[in-house]
Amino acid sequence: MARLKSITDTYIYRMLNKDNSLQKRILSLVDTGIILTSTHLEEPLMIINKNFKFPLKEKTLNAYSGEKIKLMISKDNSKIPQSFPFFLINSKNGPVPIVVLDSYGKFEEDGSFKIPAKTLYTLMEAGYILGELYSIINISSTSSLQKLSNNWANMVLKVFNKKYSLNLDKEKTIKVRFLLNKFYLKNILGMDNEDQIYNISATNCVGGVAAILEDLNSRVDNKAYEDINSFINLLCEDELMFGFKDLNTRAFLEAFIAMYKPTNLLSLESLPHFLFNIFAANKGAFINNQYALMDIIDNNVDKAYVSLA
Repeated sequence: MARLKSITDTYIYRMLNKDNSLQKRILSLVDTGIILTSTHLEEPLMIINKNFKFPLKEKTLNAYSGEKIKLMISKDNSKIPQSFPFFLINSKNGPVPIVVLDSYGKFEEDGSFKIPAKTLYTLMEAGYILGELYSIINISSTSSLQKLSNNWANMVLKVFNKKYSLNLDKEKTIKVRFLLNKFYLKNILGMDNEDQIYNISATNCVGGVAAILEDLNSRVDNKAYEDINSFINLLCEDELMFGFKDLNTRAFLEAFIAMYKPTNLLSLESLPHFLFNIFAANKGAFINNQYALMDIIDNNVDKAYVSLA
């Protein structure tokens, strides 16, 4: 069994919410922000309806027209960070996804909101998926989401390869990949079956020696997977001998943002944000660093996308 954790339980949210600043911006947006209706978005919605063939299109548009997704922009200067493009709020009818469009479009003189149709659809779809994922009781049964584990590992490995040339050492790369897969499955997907977590992680390490992976697995405490900060601290431990000199969480996050853009930041700890970013790249929406992300995804992205339809 597995359930997604609340975004507020992540290290990155706590970092963004220093002095409660993000929470204040969210409350300001919800209280005073402008809700974008179909009248504001007539042109991009027409393009979406006429031209797009995405499997989730009908469900996404129905959720929007049924007010199960709200599209909003800030009325004042309390803009939501680009790294936090959507979130859930509670309502009398249950959780409602709020999608923030501040960074992606602007009002025209005629009162319409100008935004590229593919950008709008991708963000709307992310809101739909967010609402759906939090209603799934047993996420660990969705094998397609498990198979994205190596895509998440590839995303983080790309940072280490650039900063430390990790890819020049095959054994170290396999060890780090194993730990990255475990972090995704335990922290992001919320799985708790240790045998299943180990087997998936080991299977994703092609060329890995079983004895080496078993020894590594036995030496890492579960506390290391509590959040991204604990995990980065683990990778820095001298005992593991990865050679990540001068690495700390702040330096890693800065390198990650530089590679993938701020929009991708919460992918490190949140499944909905990870799916949003890789699906956006797969669609060619150019919401994040399209080219960097396309390098790390495989056909399991398509399988996961279709499985949610």
